[in-house]
Amino acid sequence: MERLSRRTVLKTGLGLGAAAGLSPFLQGCGDNGESGSDDNSGTPQGTVKVWMHQEDLFNQVFQSAVADYRKQFPNVTIEPLQIPLPQLDTKLQTALIGDQAPDIVKTGGWTLANYIRKRQLEPVSLPAVGAKSYDEFADRYQENALSSLTFDERVYGVPIDFNTTYLFYRRDRFAQAGLDPDKPPTTWEQVAEYSKKLTTTGAGGKKIGWQWFYTTPIWSELELTPLVRGLGGRILSEDGSSSSLSSPEGIKALEYVASVGDPKLSNKNDVYGMFADGVAAMQLSGVFSVSLTHSFNSKAVFGDTFDCAPVPQWASAKEKTASGYTWAWTVPAKAKNKFTAWHFINFLQDRKVTDASLKTAGLIVPTKDWQKEPVAKGKEFQILSDQVSYADFGTPVPAWNEMAQALTDAIAAVANGKKPADKAAKDFDDAMKGVLG
Repeated sequence: MERLSRRTVLKTGLGLGAAAGLSPFLQGCGDNGESGSDDNSGTPQGTVKVWMHQEDLFNQVFQSAVADYRKQFPNVTIEPLQIPLPQLDTKLQTALIGDQAPDIVKTGGWTLANYIRKRQLEPVSLPAVGAKSYDEFADRYQENALSSLTFDERVYGVPIDFNTTYLFYRRDRFAQAGLDPDKPPTTWEQVAEYSKKLTTTGAGGKKIGWQWFYTTPIWSELELTPLVRGLGGRILSEDGSSSSLSSPEGIKALEYVASVGDPKLSNKNDVYGMFADGVAAMQLSGVFSVSLTHSFNSKAVFGDTFDCAPVPQWASAKEKTASGYTWAWTVPAKAKNKFTAWHFINFLQDRKVTDASLKTAGLIVPTKDWQKEPVAKGKEFQILSDQVSYADFGTPVPAWNEMAQALTDAIAAVANGKKPADKAAKDFDDAMKGVLG
């Protein structure tokens, strides 16, 4: 299974036509030559079951989009099911083995390689999305947007949440500690320095500067990637066949993780909750945290109480880097209504829906020129636009779950003082010998 380069994506001119005066994202009825659907009429109909992780802010947008879609296509019923994020992947794997697969699943781009290897996902239906080729389809999106969703020159998902990470920081905590809220740290060395100044213990309990996600596999990769890559190393080789965390760069990155943050602190909403409550003054997160933080604490106002900045770099960085990720709408191979599933996914790419996703939930659908929309003029979106060109979206490997869990275990072992960084890194590399390749 071949993956397109991290830095490349299918490129060609746009030639979508203007059927019925609709935008490219609302075309799709007609030719059904490659739909792969049980419905050969090329007409949206029947029931579409949608699985996605719980996300209250986006759910508002989704329900509104469903209502608009059904006005145009009344013969379609959309049945959404919100599943707690930690349970989504397990539930999906069980459903794909049996005969209970939904028609659409919101899937992390980092897990696609595993499903595709097992032939459990359908490539995008070109007729359903109104495109004549994958090149043509890809040209609707900005560069890099489909790279983690493309295998063997076929696209297997449509992006819903395209993000780089950011430094989020509490302006109020900075001011209380005598730090300038308008000058957030730009290097990892400064992050450690600021974190010490921001760590206090008082009547209200302990407050810290920087905090990591210690138990969430995807965040283990997102947090460690800029540390290792910024030093010139890699967690995995570019082709995903081997690991090299026990390199000097990897060991230094693990030592750094252990030097800031506190794995003993907890919150029902993990680091997001600690940051919203002001217990943690800094975190690495995605642009969705602008909305999420305020939803957890109505007194936390972006630009006033808290703010964001580009991902810090090492003072002597070998290369500028940030981590990135993509969530995507996918259609299982065992879905019962494939054509209509892709048709509805295509509807969700319409500008009205994508603008609402951005404004309400902070979720970026990276259609071409999304940055030019009025809602995308905020500081946070300009930072993302700059960081996309050098962001590392990871190496999607079939054994991603095993890899990310082993990485989480290594971080936890070092952070909790159970292993020195070199031993944890070597244990990770040894474990990967049995699962990569």
